Amino acid sequence: MATTLTGATLVDFAKTVTIGDSTLDALTVSGTTANFHGTVNSGATFANNLTVNATNTLFAGEVGNAANGALGTLTTDATGTTTISTDVVKGDTLQFNDDVTTTVATTLSGTTLVDFAKSVTIGTGAGQALTVGGASANFHGTVNSGATFANNLTVNATNTLFAGEVGNGTNGTLGTLTTDATGTTTISTDVVKGDTLQF
Repeated sequence: MATTLTGATLVDFAKTVTIGDSTLDALTVSGTTANFHGTVNSGATFANNLTVNATNTLFAGEVGNAANGALGTLTTDATGTTTISTDVVKGDTLQFNDDVTTTVATTLSGTTLVDFAKSVTIGTGAGQALTVGGASANFHGTVNSGATFANNLTVNATNTLFAGEVGNGTNGTLGTLTTDATGTTTISTDVVKGDTLQF
């Protein structure tokens, strides 16, 4: 069953969320603010989808990291910001249509695709690196470290696209930008800045 939870002001999950006990049991959450404080997983082996339509979205617990609990498609809407305050987010496709800010060292894994439609800010403190893995990883907006922290970005993908400026925000230069040995990195932007660029 597909379920929609709508809170005009707030939808807040203090503990775990398990999406479905069979295939095609998707969850849509809508509100001005949507907070996931606990873990979020698909029912085991079903790879069910999660869509969040909120101006402010928070993931503070691991997503898709339970045994056989990876999501199918995780989608956020185009408005506002998604804050990732957890170390792991896993799904077949991670589609972030809003701005994304990470606040801890984080690994985002999309078996097929990780797609950032807007800006990515890596960390709100020092040592908060971002690792992105998947068949394809697309950065359509700007990518910056949190100001002055020079946090690292590692991309392990067969196809990597940078279509927005990287490290060119005020005090937003990356530490080390690393891509893996497989596939191709396409740079469709005028500026990429970091302490070390390792392609």
